[in-house]
Amino acid sequence: MFTLRDTVSSLVPARADTLGKTLYERFREEPDTLIVPVLDGDDRPIGLVERNAFFLRMAAEYGRALYALRPISVLMDNDPLVVEADVELAAFTSDSLSYRASDLLRGFIVTDGGRYIGVGTVLGLLQAANETNRRGVEALAAAKADEERARTFMTAVVEAIPSMVFVKRADDHAYVLLNRAGEKILGHARADMIGRTDADFYPADQAAIYRERDAEVISSGEVRVIEEDHVPRKDGSVALLRTKKIAILGPDGAAEYLLGVSEDIAERKRAEAQIARLAHYDPLTDLPNRLLFQKDLAAALSRAARREDLVAVHCIDLDRFKTVNDTLGHPVGDALLKIAAERLRTCVREGDTVARLGGRRVRGGPVRPDRPFRRHPSGRTYRRGPGRNLRAAGPAGDDRRQRRGGGVTQRRGRLR
Repeated sequence: MFTLRDTVSSLVPARADTLGKTLYERFREEPDTLIVPVLDGDDRPIGLVERNAFFLRMAAEYGRALYALRPISVLMDNDPLVVEADVELAAFTSDSLSYRASDLLRGFIVTDGGRYIGVGTVLGLLQAANETNRRGVEALAAAKADEERARTFMTAVVEAIPSMVFVKRADDHAYVLLNRAGEKILGHARADMIGRTDADFYPADQAAIYRERDAEVISSGEVRVIEEDHVPRKDGSVALLRTKKIAILGPDGAAEYLLGVSEDIAERKRAEAQIARLAHYDPLTDLPNRLLFQKDLAAALSRAARREDLVAVHCIDLDRFKTVNDTLGHPVGDALLKIAAERLRTCVREGDTVARLGGRRVRGGPVRPDRPFRRHPSGRTYRRGPGRNLRAAGPAGDDRRQRRGGGVTQRRGRLR
């Protein structure tokens, strides 16, 4: 009889006071880690952090600023699915599908006497359920009813999984199973795919790549992970998947089937890209922030020092900006900053930087004076300015004009 102890995966837990930025770096370094349990001082589970939900929270506006230096206790699920290791596998899965299906699919914590020993995953359940089914069929070959119940149980588990699950024969690589999520992701009906191979759906070169990957899994007997699998859909679009594959052995110990589980990671990738952008760009004006500006400036100063060249930096304030916020409101002040940022973008050349350092201050640079500027009749050299005065319009036709002030400090190879 299989129990949950047979499905446990050892995973280093986190503590309630672990910082959000620490967990973020761990998820980045451990792409296979989908959940992290949170324990108290007595090694008893008090919460669970799920990878996708965590990245979505961090990718939200100001998410990283809000949570990076806060303990993960504010981000974790305070009511995770926790089960004792000696619970029978079939009973646990059946009850969980009835009452807490979403928690089962996300992952759960396994304890021994209330203390943490590991986590359980859908892939582990599938492997254990497959082994349970195989042993049951061998022991009860004459009991058709039991076999049918086992197949129904397996089908219910597979169909309930939100990720794509597929099974191929090891000998000819033909599909023998595709769940409902797989139909949705690929756009192909399972009736059209069962009994056919990848060569029937994809270009010959791509089908050859899939077949080679499957052959490696079957020959090695190890779990293989494709971090970013770009799979064409029936409608011509491309699904971005993270796929795990493992060989399922027959009674003789030889590979009989190939089991694959594919997770759609497009949303997660978008969240990661958003996090990366928020780290270097101002969310209001979409200008580079102080961090990116300092990187660009350091690089420009290094180039200038090598070439004995010049670097120019312009620091620009919006006069009476506080008056606009106080009299017309912050939404009008934000709109004014956006307009100023857009005009300043049009005033610089390709390769120059316009950044917002915070508040009303905008900085332009680093720029290279060796590129052409416009020359004023007085003999001074200027680049085209932001244009007419900025107008901040408020309620009932009230408006304020904002003058722009700017200063330039330029030294050979360094700034004052």
